[in-house]
Amino acid sequence: MGASTVAAHLILFVAVLGITTGLVILLTNYIAQTGSVISSKQNFMIDQLKTNIDISSVANTSTSNIQVYVKNIGDITLKTSCIDLYLDSGWCDNFTVVNPNTGANVSLWQSKDTLLLNATLNSALNTNLTHTAKVVTCNGVSDSFLFSI
Repeated sequence: MGASTVAAHLILFVAVLGITTGLVILLTNYIAQTGSVISSKQNFMIDQLKTNIDISSVANTSTSNIQVYVKNIGDITLKTSCIDLYLDSGWCDNFTVVNPNTGANVSLWQSKDTLLLNATLNSALNTNLTHTAKVVTCNGVSDSFLFSI
């Protein structure tokens, strides 16, 4: 073997080593990102399993105002900023979340606490029909309640 053959083998060895190192770095980043996504999804699912709510009653103050009493019967504290209220499959965007005992606005919903959702409707509810109120939490857990005016 001459010097040129050794040099050629050395160059090929360095090239293969460089490509292998690049692939290892690429796969390491991919595995780390995949692990992070799996961990995030796992935490979301754990929170979802620990979340449970119960609509205890729906009262109407008029045909365009209703009050929804909802209890957090799960094991985790929820944010009230991303609670959604649906009435008859339509999203209700005009409601406040308050403590039913004090009337104060609430930002965190502790386990075993009941909240009052005061909703002002864009149009009056029909008094001859049965209506559905649905509350959905941040992580997708929901409860529905049938009521009549």
